[in-house]
Amino acid sequence: MHSLNTSILPAFNVNAGTYGNSGRNGLTGPGTVAWDLGLLKRFPIRERMDLEYRAEFFNILNRANFANPIATATNTNFGKTITAGSPRVIQMSLRFAF
Repeated sequence: MHSLNTSILPAFNVNAGTYGNSGRNGLTGPGTVAWDLGLLKRFPIRERMDLEYRAEFFNILNRANFANPIATATNTNFGKTITAGSPRVIQMSLRFAF
């Protein structure tokens, strides 16, 4: 997992009654990349009847998309990334239209 060593950074020390000296956007998370793909095939049966097959793939490359680090200074996991987004998801459907 991605983590930031916050114990050596004076900007992240918790001082009561002060705002600290951390700059804006001091904690940034990793980027997100998700490629989706949809396939569709229509099979005509008769003049006004069709059978449609559809397959949809979400995050087809199965890339790990980690969440932002925890930004609450009093949390014991401060600066750590402990969650991730969804893995590859596949859904298929069959539709009869008349």
